Amino acid sequence: MKAYVINLACREDRLQLAVDSVKKLDLELVRIEAVLGRELEYPHPQFDESGYIRRQGRRRVDAEVGCYLSHLLALETFLKSGDEHGLIIEDDVDFRPGAKEAIARSVEYSHEWDMLRLSSVNVGTVYSWIALNENHGLGLPITRQKGAGAYIVNRHAAQAMIKHLGKMNLPWDHAFDLEWLHGFRTLHMRPYVAFQRGLTTDIQNNIRSHYFPAWQRYWTVFPYRSCLEVSRFLHRAPKIVAGRLKIAAYRSR
Repeated sequence: MKAYVINLACREDRLQLAVDSVKKLDLELVRIEAVLGRELEYPHPQFDESGYIRRQGRRRVDAEVGCYLSHLLALETFLKSGDEHGLIIEDDVDFRPGAKEAIARSVEYSHEWDMLRLSSVNVGTVYSWIALNENHGLGLPITRQKGAGAYIVNRHAAQAMIKHLGKMNLPWDHAFDLEWLHGFRTLHMRPYVAFQRGLTTDIQNNIRSHYFPAWQRYWTVFPYRSCLEVSRFLHRAPKIVAGRLKIAAYRSR
């Protein structure tokens, strides 16, 4: 397994941070030159602007488009490697103590997942699924998890994302969080072993100015997201119930 680090050509300082982070995992680093969104020509064949506006309620953020296309490029590069698994990370990610051991252990359970998320930028609800060791486990998310700082994919997940997410109508971390719609399985490391350093990004700079008025957003964004959360729950609830029944049966022996 290799670590595919997404990094802009003008940010050699952040590349060095990523190099230091990947050393903790003893993985080979492959640099993916990030797409600079402001240099793209719009309309762009891989950006569905009207779909994005309906789902996000805001105008295009060029850096967000560049980020999305950069992740697709990282997945395409991974598939060319022939490896079974690849670690995709953004260049502001660092790893907590025990990450190397937890990742190695999680790969032993790779028959349970196609994508394993190692980081998140929000506190959501994750149902514990598999115990890896006394410090870490794998969990099934019940609510939306933001951020795409660090995740492991197998070839099936990478192929599915390239096939179904090849045209952007959501930010990357929203789009790949909908795995049940695209035919692959996701689990989350518990607790997360990677974190983003909180460095400034072009995506967040002045992002509020891109939003349409609230009354306009609620006509499309709120119904869309509500349907997604209902769909997420309906997809995952049976798995959680089955897991609880399995544990209860084991304990009753």
